[in-house]
Amino acid sequence: MAVRYNEVFIPGISMNKYSDTGYRFRYNVFERFDTWYWFSTKTDYFFDYMFYNSDTYESAPSGAEDLIGEMYFRLEVDQITHGRVVYTLMDFIGALGGVSDLLLQILGWIIGGYAAFHSSVATISALYKVKTENTSIFSKSK
Repeated sequence: MAVRYNEVFIPGISMNKYSDTGYRFRYNVFERFDTWYWFSTKTDYFFDYMFYNSDTYESAPSGAEDLIGEMYFRLEVDQITHGRVVYTLMDFIGALGGVSDLLLQILGWIIGGYAAFHSSVATISALYKVKTENTSIFSKSK
């Protein structure tokens, strides 16, 4: 856990008056889906620093006349959840034309190529059948 130090505003305390100032540390959760090829979640926890309230009085409370101010630092009861999701490969394919259409196209190339080959072999073998007892008409195999 860490405290974020950027964007810190500390209002000034008047030197001739007594100030009672409060600050809060707010709990933050940051969830990231950072990889496009595999779903993995990374979570970071941190606190941000915020000004809560300030009261200024003409004089300090009795018994604390030498003080110019009191500052309180407490935990805030609210929580902020941040999230980031990376555009994945399946999101990209879906944006192009749909995952199912792409898979259908790929399967069409694979199965269609085999089906064309099989049908041409089946057609050739059905059309060119020879029934003879004379085997001399066939050329010798090499």
